[in-house]
Amino acid sequence: MGKILAEVRVAGEVQQYKVVSIGGKRTNKLFGAEKGPNLNVYDEFAGLLRNTFDTSVRFHLYGVATANRKLSHVFKVTVPKGIGHLIHFGGKMIDPNGVGPRIQIGGSGGPVAWDGFVYIDRESEHALAICLRAVNIPRSYGVRQVHLSVFYGNVKIDGKYYLLPVASEALSVMPGAIPIYRQSSRYRNYRKFEAESNVQFEHVESNVSFPRPPHP
Repeated sequence: MGKILAEVRVAGEVQQYKVVSIGGKRTNKLFGAEKGPNLNVYDEFAGLLRNTFDTSVRFHLYGVATANRKLSHVFKVTVPKGIGHLIHFGGKMIDPNGVGPRIQIGGSGGPVAWDGFVYIDRESEHALAICLRAVNIPRSYGVRQVHLSVFYGNVKIDGKYYLLPVASEALSVMPGAIPIYRQSSRYRNYRKFEAESNVQFEHVESNVSFPRPPHP
């Protein structure tokens, strides 16, 4: 077991993770870097929501349950492989552009189909929880089972409330000496950053000219 403290930055649909400390000791290692901490769950802020609520995902009303102390509709969902959340194990993850998405170098993994449940608050119609499991995982991926759950709540930032992830759980069952891998994440200390920019245009004298095309 180990404890990793990381900083997550989200801009639009792009997420970046920066490790702050491992086991209480500060470090500059990157998630997914060779011999560094491996992040089993990522993109839970924008990517998972986008994939789960794609128009190709099938929703079936399953029942009613309590989630985060709120009465919720429970939908059974089927996420096709073409848009399913990626799973990666082993190898080295690199970020070619510095902002994602990440590319697998070596190791195994790739896209899979998912099924599971989505909990929707009956009053606000906000997503409170997404609980998925990977189905029909290729043997070449080197993993038998993958379970992923993300839980959402109202987070107060600058006097306003935003629906954001507050926790996530990931469980992987693999063959080998360490058959089960679990990652439990908690999210706190949210802050909001804003930036403004002004674009100004000026008239610039130019001697460049272009020949006119001949008339037909």
